[in-house]
Amino acid sequence: MTEKGKNCTAQHRLRGKGVFSEIINSVTGLDDSRKSHFVVIAAISLFFFVAYYYIDLSSLTVWSTNVWEVLFGGRFLDYYAYTAENHSGVMHQRNGAEFICLLPWSVWNLPIWIISKLTGVNIAHSYPMLLWSKLFLVAVLAATLRLVRKIAFHITGGKNSSLWAVFIMLGSIFTYESIYYAGQNDIFFVFLGVLGLYYLINKGEEKKFLLLFALSIAVKPFYIFVFIPILLLYEKNVWRILLKIAGSFGFLLLFKLLMLPFPMYRESIEVGPSAGEIVKILSASVDIFGISYIEASSFIACFVFLCFFCYVKDIKIGEKDFPLFALYAGSAATLLFSVFAMSTFYRPMMMLPMMSVLIAASKRRFKLNMILLLLLSAGIAVLSLLNNDAVFAAGMLFSALDKGSLYKAVTSAVFDFNGIEYIANLFGGVVLACAILLILLNFPGKLVESKLRLKEERCDSVVIWLYTLLPAVFLIYNAVLQYVVLG
Repeated sequence: MTEKGKNCTAQHRLRGKGVFSEIINSVTGLDDSRKSHFVVIAAISLFFFVAYYYIDLSSLTVWSTNVWEVLFGGRFLDYYAYTAENHSGVMHQRNGAEFICLLPWSVWNLPIWIISKLTGVNIAHSYPMLLWSKLFLVAVLAATLRLVRKIAFHITGGKNSSLWAVFIMLGSIFTYESIYYAGQNDIFFVFLGVLGLYYLINKGEEKKFLLLFALSIAVKPFYIFVFIPILLLYEKNVWRILLKIAGSFGFLLLFKLLMLPFPMYRESIEVGPSAGEIVKILSASVDIFGISYIEASSFIACFVFLCFFCYVKDIKIGEKDFPLFALYAGSAATLLFSVFAMSTFYRPMMMLPMMSVLIAASKRRFKLNMILLLLLSAGIAVLSLLNNDAVFAAGMLFSALDKGSLYKAVTSAVFDFNGIEYIANLFGGVVLACAILLILLNFPGKLVESKLRLKEERCDSVVIWLYTLLPAVFLIYNAVLQYVVLG
């Protein structure tokens, strides 16, 4: 059988299987060292899944089941007002999320709402019900990993490379923080965006790409920064560009118009995290011409450079290098966002699907990429820990203790000394340098490899193990803090 025939057969086998069965079947054929990485990731993931009870998961779960409360109570238009009444006593009084982003989760959580109505159990305080709710995020993660593997296989033609892409996303501390720790639903808009990329890269279907990204932006608008540079890669007609960008907001605007009659809708959306991050994106951070009151957003400046490059790049959908350039544009945009505009610790997860495939696709740059990604991940995680007292906080582990105020006192003693600003600046410098190097190193084509004279070499096992075990380091820190320092 020819190599092309083998690839077609392998692609056919990938269809129709569950992602976890695919991964398990593939992993069982690996050598012991590679197999052990996935076993460790599974163990840490399971522990994170059952151990953490974060306030966002509780609030989002209750908000998703409130859909059934108002629907069967004949108060559907009062959804946001009913949520603001906060009958379950969750930490967040108002639902700052768009209604559409909770609908699939509402369907998933219908069984626990029925059980709560029959038993009188408060969903917000029911550990089994919250685990069921979190399982929805794991299911969407599995679907996303399936797409990541298919895209990687389409680009590389190799099972090994596609498994590396799965490993990079599945084992990232950002995945643990977003899904297993925070219980955040960012994975839903990420899934829709990756599905759009799958249709564009694997199938060459632009219409489905446009439709799915419009849905992703309607859920949460962050992938607009992925959509625009990828669009500019293949579309050069200015009027069509403007029309398609406007169309990408179509679902978002439609749902907002439908929600406007809902009491408390505007007031609720104003307190959502998306509004705060948009402000940060547009916030001033660099003086212009040395004048303190004339400043510019670092992220917007870098994003404009990226868009300009994509626009002048002459490439079309279906060409050999288009998939790599599309992934590069999306990776660069989300990486810049994570460095310059990210205000919540769980948001960097949105860069993983594209970044993982891009790294797995280049064997010559793989070792350097893994080192840089490890340093970037550790740096962002430490900065999140220093900046947010809700990250791996005492009382979160098994929710056994409520020592938030004492936790702040301890962390103040540990971190709030005169040198903490310099330590934060040190990690910030490492993160910025790694982000820049990742953007430069992964420019598609042979130019970088030839200039740096890179050779295909195996990544040191210590780097892979450090990447795999990084989430466990923060888990141990959390356990020591909660049960030893405060115990």
